[in-house]
Amino acid sequence: MRYPSIGQYKSIRIKLVAGYPVIDLKELGVDLIFSAEVAAYPFVQRLRYMSTDITYLCNDLFSVEKELYRNEVINIILATPATLARL
Repeated sequence: MRYPSIGQYKSIRIKLVAGYPVIDLKELGVDLIFSAEVAAYPFVQRLRYMSTDITYLCNDLFSVEKELYRNEVINIILATPATLARL
């Protein structure tokens, strides 16, 4: 089985986890919608990116056993060199 590189994986996973739409919906849920100007601040963009990273990392950590059982390759825990050496 071929696992993607860490860089490839992150690029794929950022899109699959749907973090940005969820963050946008959270703005509605707490009645705090950022203006386009505030949303474009580098700090806000970085927070959005990091929130999405945390979301997929947690998901991958908690689903690693299921994905091993199913022979799935989209899991960063399974794509790390240290993990691959043990498989």
